[in-house]
Amino acid sequence: MGDLYLQPITTDVGRHATRFNLAGSPQPSVISSAIGELKHPRVLPGGALPTSDGPHVGPLVSSHPGAFRLTYPFSPDGSVDAGNYTSLLVHAHDSLSCKPGEHPVLLTENYPRYSNRASIAESLFESLSVPALYFAAAPVLTLYAQGLTTGGVIYVGDTCSTFTPVYQGLGLAHSCARSDLAGHTATAMTRDLLCRDVGLNLVTTAEYELAKRIKHEVASASPNLQASSYLLPDGTSVTVPPSTRSSILACLFSPSDTGSESLPVHGLATSGVASVDVDLRSKVWESLHLVGGTASADGLAEELVRRLREGAPDHANIRLSRPKGMDGQVFVGGSILASLSAMRGMWVGR
Repeated sequence: MGDLYLQPITTDVGRHATRFNLAGSPQPSVISSAIGELKHPRVLPGGALPTSDGPHVGPLVSSHPGAFRLTYPFSPDGSVDAGNYTSLLVHAHDSLSCKPGEHPVLLTENYPRYSNRASIAESLFESLSVPALYFAAAPVLTLYAQGLTTGGVIYVGDTCSTFTPVYQGLGLAHSCARSDLAGHTATAMTRDLLCRDVGLNLVTTAEYELAKRIKHEVASASPNLQASSYLLPDGTSVTVPPSTRSSILACLFSPSDTGSESLPVHGLATSGVASVDVDLRSKVWESLHLVGGTASADGLAEELVRRLREGAPDHANIRLSRPKGMDGQVFVGGSILASLSAMRGMWVGR
């Protein structure tokens, strides 16, 4: 591509949260990825809510979730809703006071899906007149943000879990692996367990967001758990027993708990490393990195290491790190990459 107009925008759109800012910025702006449409008729003028039905994005939706019917840019199976995705990009441009037609956009993807790329590119080129795009692999950006060129990235997000090995900057595509067991699986398990064990029935899309928050607060893979209390928005306090807290994350390691035949999170890494050339495997085992929103759950990293050691060869020297600020690592790597002059020839124009 030729001229890049103005400074690129780095955008990391996930099913749970969206991070964005101008390329070269050290920290992103963060909003919920939930897209809201008013689900009740207006009977009085005024109030804090908008007059139009939607779609609406950002703090307004997060502040009044019960008033909206919520949808997301990605479905649990990873397919994209191009309209919702574009709504988040419009909000990002507006928040940065940037005109879409003047700024190239670097977008992240956890696992390449070419149908998603085509839908997103068509929507952004046609609806926003974005001058150029670039799709960057989120796991690779995680390594890039840490100044590394070799390692295996275990990503546990809301939509999917993936394993991506990289050696000296080379992506080992034949050893990449993906599983549908991820944050949305744990959220669904949270709803089922709360209904069964606590008597709390969460059914609406806004209550799904509440189930997410409860999951982040009480779910744990640590041993010897105690009961935990959670204060609901209406002021009611619910007590979550230890067995419920531990069962929420257990589904990520035991697919049979949900009737799934997907690989468990630790299985992604063990099968992925096993398919790497034999002379490279030790390098990958010694540089594993755990990232993603769900990866920050209490005790998950420790349980993952235990499972990896059970499935790995006895001689494997397993080292797993959780980068500081892991939720923002993908954005940081993308922000650095998009600001490099070497990107000039890599953008895909209209």
